[in-house]
Amino acid sequence: MSWKELQIFEMQFDIYNTEVRFDDNGDGYGQYSIYNYAWIPQTSQYDYRAVGDYQGEKLTMRARPIWPGGQSSRLPVSQCSEECGFAEIRRLDKKQQCCWSCEPCAENQRVVNVTHCETCEFQHWPTKNRTSCELLEFFLEVANGYPPFGELLEPNKGQRLLSSG
Repeated sequence: MSWKELQIFEMQFDIYNTEVRFDDNGDGYGQYSIYNYAWIPQTSQYDYRAVGDYQGEKLTMRARPIWPGGQSSRLPVSQCSEECGFAEIRRLDKKQQCCWSCEPCAENQRVVNVTHCETCEFQHWPTKNRTSCELLEFFLEVANGYPPFGELLEPNKGQRLLSSG
């Protein structure tokens, strides 16, 4: 890192009555104007109007925004996709990278991360939380109601039963 780069860390100055600041990483603090796009009854058309500013870590609202459907005490949600549910992954929208649709993983798949399912190996099944796969346990139960099967397990008897057909 050069000496000139070091000078920009933790620094602030004013340009045209606007404060410019840099944090300890040399990153500038964001400065944004906030606009509301809404129906303006006076002009009978949609238009932008400035409603606030964000500088550094301070939000200043100059006017109350007009929400779609009129005034409401609830703020509108500022996201285009809901979080996915259990055992679902995100399929990203090619046009808007911040948006996605949710797709369930198959029954025999585990969730690797928010965008990828992985099929469990043969004789494996996903755990209850769907984060890993575990070996399936197989049980053989010999019931009293099936004597031919029991006879198959006895030496020589099973061979005679199978060959006699």
